[in-house]
Amino acid sequence: MFKNFDKTKTYIGLQFGTSLIAKKIAKYSKIYCPNSDKVPTHIIALVYRFDDWFIYESTHTARLELGLNSGCRHYKQDKFKLVEKDAINEYKFYQIDLDFKVLDELLGEQYAMKSIKDLMLASLHRNNGKQEDRQGLICSEYIARAFYPIKEYFELPAWCITPAHWYKYVLDNKIKEIEK
Repeated sequence: MFKNFDKTKTYIGLQFGTSLIAKKIAKYSKIYCPNSDKVPTHIIALVYRFDDWFIYESTHTARLELGLNSGCRHYKQDKFKLVEKDAINEYKFYQIDLDFKVLDELLGEQYAMKSIKDLMLASLHRNNGKQEDRQGLICSEYIARAFYPIKEYFELPAWCITPAHWYKYVLDNKIKEIEK
């Protein structure tokens, strides 16, 4: 997996989920990526280190049988196949210059469930950017903290960035999808 990826570069993976929760996230974040038929619902980062690809993500779902807690975590690509199982095909990958040191610094931060609710309400009220920063990090906030240009592009703090914002960013900037 990731054989077409340059080991000297960093990447994001946008998941276009199909679960019930993913469909709700897509429904409420469609406003942030209006020119797309599909809306991503999760984002991961990929960094090549220590002779392997590492996946960085923040999620509410722990996988204790794989040694993975919830929140900001990272793991090798062999676990990615186990974590995602059949959902690997739901991802699109793009090369983005992430600061992996920031990703490392934030490892262990808890997941921010209240931020998800705040983002849903912000989309309903059309006032994203007005909500407060909550304790913990959602996936798109975690990765946005490692990539300043997305915050500048949307003029939003990291906690207001959704996976849909990330997709709009790659589409608007004509960043090509990388085949896994």
